[in-house]
Amino acid sequence: MTLQVAAPFLNVTSGTTTTTTVKVINTTTTTTTTTKAPTTTTTTAAPMSGCPVGNGITTMNNALRNTVLNVFNAKRSELANGIFKMKNGIYAPAAQNMKKLTYNCSLETAALNYISTCNSGTLIGNTYTTTLAFSTVVPINNTIIMAPQYLVGFTAAQQGTGIIVTDGSAAFIYDDETQIGCAYTTTPCSQMPYPTVLVCSITPVRPYSNTPIYTMGNGCTSNAQCTKPGYNKCDTSLKLCYA
Repeated sequence: MTLQVAAPFLNVTSGTTTTTTVKVINTTTTTTTTTKAPTTTTTTAAPMSGCPVGNGITTMNNALRNTVLNVFNAKRSELANGIFKMKNGIYAPAAQNMKKLTYNCSLETAALNYISTCNSGTLIGNTYTTTLAFSTVVPINNTIIMAPQYLVGFTAAQQGTGIIVTDGSAAFIYDDETQIGCAYTTTPCSQMPYPTVLVCSITPVRPYSNTPIYTMGNGCTSNAQCTKPGYNKCDTSLKLCYA
């Protein structure tokens, strides 16, 4: 699938607007084994557990990892609040027990290995992985901010108390997903002429393609409304449940 996105930040010196082609590729569900994340010793601010420090320019750092969480949890929060507009222009029913994502540095490491080697065997089992390939060099922060517009967009229908996808992409808003990790490069192993690549992996995956992406209800406003085992706390600002 090839899409167009207006990206004025790519040509700020001339004041014109550059159009960047964004291609969604290599969407895979993998059942391979894990890749161990590296450990890093540093005197700067400690990275998230299991993550390298990163420089925030060519590699992920804590600020960018938090941006990943913010943009994807924002979409999940829209569903919990009943304000997510589907591709057909209709608001999706509100979701109950929608889980809040945390960052997984092993997923990041596996994704980075994947875009460096094109070996899907580096990916971790029970993950859904999607690659966004940009036709120009795009800053790392901008690729993350733009990602949800390509990875979250669907039309759905009611199936009992559940919501099933009838069209589009909803892989990053399945209610039982709990962890996400992303990696970025401007020197991908392939996908030319797409010099900028962002890969994001999320886990766990839906057991079946027709599994509802969430159960209809109301987003949580108290801990008592988070009823799934191990996820009994409510982030009342997002209406998402967490461990």
